[in-house]
Amino acid sequence: MNQEPSLNSDNKDIDFRQIFRLVVGNWWFIVLCLAMGLAGANLYNRYTVPMYVSSGTIIVKDESSTSLGADAAQLRDFDVLGFKKSLSTEMEIIKSQSVVERAVRLMDDFVKVSYFAQGHFKTSELYRNTPFIVKVDTFYAFEQPLNIQFLDTAKFKFSYMQGEQEISTQHRLNEKITNQFGIFTITKNPNSPSTIEAGLPYSFAVHWPWTPVGRFRSNVGIARANEETSMLYISCEDNVPERAMDFVNALIKSYQERSVDEKRKVSRNTIKFINEQLAAYRDSLDSSEQQIEQFVRSKGVLNLSPDFAQGRYVGFITRKSDLELETRALDSLAASVRRGKDPSLISTTNMGTQDSRFSGSLNQLNQLQTRRRALSATLTPEHPNLQVLDRQIELTRQNLYRDITSYKEALQNNVRNLNQEIRKYEADLDRVPTTQRENTGIRRRYDIHASNYQRLLSMRETYSIAEAATLSDVVVLDYAYLPGAPVRPKTSSAYVMAVFVALTASATFIFVRYLLNNTISDRMEVERATRIPILGVVSHSPRRGKTNLVVTDRPKSSVSESFRSIRTNLQYMASQAQQKVVLVTSTVSGEGKTFVTLNLGAILAVSDKKVLLIGLDLRKPKLQAEFN
Repeated sequence: MNQEPSLNSDNKDIDFRQIFRLVVGNWWFIVLCLAMGLAGANLYNRYTVPMYVSSGTIIVKDESSTSLGADAAQLRDFDVLGFKKSLSTEMEIIKSQSVVERAVRLMDDFVKVSYFAQGHFKTSELYRNTPFIVKVDTFYAFEQPLNIQFLDTAKFKFSYMQGEQEISTQHRLNEKITNQFGIFTITKNPNSPSTIEAGLPYSFAVHWPWTPVGRFRSNVGIARANEETSMLYISCEDNVPERAMDFVNALIKSYQERSVDEKRKVSRNTIKFINEQLAAYRDSLDSSEQQIEQFVRSKGVLNLSPDFAQGRYVGFITRKSDLELETRALDSLAASVRRGKDPSLISTTNMGTQDSRFSGSLNQLNQLQTRRRALSATLTPEHPNLQVLDRQIELTRQNLYRDITSYKEALQNNVRNLNQEIRKYEADLDRVPTTQRENTGIRRRYDIHASNYQRLLSMRETYSIAEAATLSDVVVLDYAYLPGAPVRPKTSSAYVMAVFVALTASATFIFVRYLLNNTISDRMEVERATRIPILGVVSHSPRRGKTNLVVTDRPKSSVSESFRSIRTNLQYMASQAQQKVVLVTSTVSGEGKTFVTLNLGAILAVSDKKVLLIGLDLRKPKLQAEFN
């Protein structure tokens, strides 16, 4: 029998039927992966600390703001010290350490001490619902967990770990405890809905003052609604939803108070400057009144009306006094700029100066300083951004000082011109009788001081009203609310991911197993790999007797039927040959050469064929053992 082997050109195609059989045959592995994945997702959802996000919405009056509501618009006329703000700078200010620290101070003591309920597998953090409260007088062991276990509703066991040894003491509620950790008192929480249960383990940890500030700063988020509005979303992520809500509301209040305090600080400094000027003019008024009284007593003169020249003279003197007052204010402003004073404390409105260059430069300097304070909370002085800001601040300060000096020189030039006019009218007044001239000079000085004094009183009243009616640049659109579902873990997403991973892992295993399988498991694999004709397929047959002759011992079995099918097909192979030789071989031992040879020879012999069996295995012959 000569048969030329021929390889099938499609032998590298994936057999999807084989893959389906592999999937069906490994259904238990897929179910096991799904069970393990769902169990893992359930453990993840149960023992992962959930995180919640609470957010509020505010509107900040920035450079593009045109309205803050009807109520705010009615009071805007009193906001004489308001400055437009950069929204990007304000976003950094909200997250700054000073504003967050102020917000933490506005919250209650529950952020200074963390409370925990200990379970068998999971420890839950408590907040306002803790059954007990720790009131700290003095404390030294910050961030160290200390254990509490109530023995009854009035007594508890206080314990801590010292190395591998547990140290415990017993105390009563409202008893002042003094130990190496500090001085503190544990009391019942009157606002807690839960009651004290004996045997339940609790713990608490007292935080450093900066620990809550740092935690909240890392968890706070500021986002702008869009580029066309000045609306900001303030959010906080925390594992306790009530604490996230409380912090967002406290942060909004802290930012509002900072805005009002900033304006009131400028108002108070302006009023302080006006009061200093009022004190000086009050002394001048008192001196002028005494001179008038002495003149009337000595001269017996009650009233002398000045002529037209005297009226003009008084007008020039008044104008000169105004310019001198403005010059002194410019000197104060220049000194403040030169000393590097905080620009938020400098105002040009207290000098009568209406030059917009000063207000614009001061506003720009204030914004640069505010931005630097916000960045300096998180950056070192050597950071390039801070160095660039420092150069911008110094350049702006130099330009402002140069503008002030230039404007001051212009005022001094006006004063010199007024002095020339004053000397001209003084020459005219020399011709007035001595008594009338002396009376006119005294009253002229009195009128000048009285006019300036009244003007300063009016300015102080204006700024006092402005300070009392100071508006915040922040309007709260929505306060933070108690969040519902946690942002993570997502229960449904965890289960979906678990199913996906389980199916992917099991499918990958089955596919890799299929690719790495180099054995022949069915007839189709042989047909796909080669065009050599197949005579038949013999299934696996366990040995039940003393011999492997299945066709004679169990002639009605499926194995016997397989050999009969092979016998029939052999008749069509090389049908012209009278004597046929069949060679049975394989690569390694144990693959069934002896079994096939015995049963094939027996099934041929049963059909009255003369059969000669020859054992050619010279290393481990087995054929003769089957016949004893």
